[in-house]
Amino acid sequence: MSKKYDMCRGNRKFLLFYYFVLYDMKKNFELTPELFKKLLEGDKESFIAAFNEEYYLSRKGIECVFPLLADNSARQAFFLKGTLSKDRKGIVDALDVYFSAYDFLFENQKYADIVELGYTEGAEFLYEKGAKSLLIEYAAKPEFIHPIAKAFYNKKEWLLLEGELFKEVVHASLFETSGVLAVQEKAGRNVKEALSVAYRGYEAYAGGGYRPEILYEVLSNTPSHLVDLCDAWYDWGKLPDADALEIWWYKNVENEVFKEKILKIFKKNRKILAALQDTNFPTTLLEIEKALNS
Repeated sequence: MSKKYDMCRGNRKFLLFYYFVLYDMKKNFELTPELFKKLLEGDKESFIAAFNEEYYLSRKGIECVFPLLADNSARQAFFLKGTLSKDRKGIVDALDVYFSAYDFLFENQKYADIVELGYTEGAEFLYEKGAKSLLIEYAAKPEFIHPIAKAFYNKKEWLLLEGELFKEVVHASLFETSGVLAVQEKAGRNVKEALSVAYRGYEAYAGGGYRPEILYEVLSNTPSHLVDLCDAWYDWGKLPDADALEIWWYKNVENEVFKEKILKIFKKNRKILAALQDTNFPTTLLEIEKALNS
């Protein structure tokens, strides 16, 4: 590659930088004494006409300008011409004073803005509009993956929670996320790796190791206490058998400390210990329950 080419390429990069720095002169809207004086000395129409050239759209800007506009058609046209501020907080609320923000954005195909401005609520709005495939596409963007994963979780779309989307919800209790994976396993998926991801994710989120003996005690005696964590388990069919759940975890979660905790639960139960150590014993939850009941 010639030095002349390198020089041209370098000049081109500088010119692009020069363009964006000098010509993107927009700033965040703030009602300063200087601006207030300018407004008093100028006129409303010129201020409105120049607003989107000078300022980013924020909640404060919308709240100040929208009352000056003639009607909602003018407000919508004004919004579409603007550039959103980095601070998106409250923009949906500001729009909702005049018209439904999500409906307006949807009608104008501003789908990414719906997620960006509404976060999980925005993702759920798109879901309700039947835009699942669009949400999955947007989930490839790091800034969108959490609200979309949470939306799918809230909508009980257990089979859509896989890969990076699943990783975004593993900070829920291990029992809760295991319910999601039990539904997936029942649908024919291999969830062995995902169970380890769920364990590691919860352990990192909670700041310590999971104690399977506590859940074993609850499931064995008072499972009604788990009612708030059971959406996926109900879709699986029922709460899992306590013995079967611990065996399932032991067979699939790749963590030796965790496995040792499960072994201690059954130290006096020869039947379960034999199942844990049997390499030919089933590894899927449904098959484990069948084997235990046979």
